[in-house]
Amino acid sequence: MQEPNKPSKYSEVTIRHLLYEAHIYHKIDFSRAEVEEFLERHGRTTGNLIVAAQLLHDLSLLREAVKVDPGSRAAQLQLALMGESAAEKADALAAFRTLEPDNVLGDYLAAHQAFESGDAGAAAVALAKSLDAPAYATWRSEARVGMEFAYRDAGYEPIPAKFLGEFSSLFPEVNEMNNVTDRLMELHGEFIRSADFDAADPTLALALSIGRRLQDQSPYESMHGIGIERRVLQQLDPSLAVGPGGQTAAARLDELLAKDQELKAIWREEMRLGSVDAATQSQFLDKKRTEGDLAAVKWLREQN
Repeated sequence: MQEPNKPSKYSEVTIRHLLYEAHIYHKIDFSRAEVEEFLERHGRTTGNLIVAAQLLHDLSLLREAVKVDPGSRAAQLQLALMGESAAEKADALAAFRTLEPDNVLGDYLAAHQAFESGDAGAAAVALAKSLDAPAYATWRSEARVGMEFAYRDAGYEPIPAKFLGEFSSLFPEVNEMNNVTDRLMELHGEFIRSADFDAADPTLALALSIGRRLQDQSPYESMHGIGIERRVLQQLDPSLAVGPGGQTAAARLDELLAKDQELKAIWREEMRLGSVDAATQSQFLDKKRTEGDLAAVKWLREQN
């Protein structure tokens, strides 16, 4: 017999269930028939094809999205991250960087691809460009509405489906940025051992810049950025100056620990979403989509 308050079907799943038992109530086993029905109902738009590719882990759908709309930044970026071969990833990344020349994410991914191919010089060129890039954009929002409708089609009620649309995003680019940072720190160590400090200092600055750039993004990405920067700083002499006004590595680590605690407090605040009424949940998700995580959490905190 079904336990009390335990949903027996997706239409009974609430945000509270998804917050506390996502491993049970977050549907991930979409069939091809379900996804094809979703595409037939809502159209084979670029965003919907990206959603379908993610749900089925099917690169052919992502390639279709790029073919339908070569100018889609979201589709080119996803193919640059998930492509089958190095050549496919490189072609998609080149297209993305042409579309988004001022997006630092393209520079980081170019550095990752260059390191993977053994071309440290090309990686250095891409990373040097990243220091002046004014933007960081993942174009993840292009697929959010489609993801919401995929979950509605699967049987979820509108508000839990909207929640899943917001929180089902993948962040594969974070792994690439971790890898680039690790390679930079390997080079930094080699330069230090050979007493080439003219090369070591800018290499360290590049490694630190990656984590710091991520900290300006969403709470999830910020936490990863903090992790990247902490990993770099922990390899340094605690007394080494790494920040404004001669801030030491030890002092910066303390600052990052405090920042990490602040972000965890934001996540705890979001857990309150399971205890508020449906209207508040819907307003929170709308604010998150239009104004960002921090504004939405601040608003939720004020709804006492």
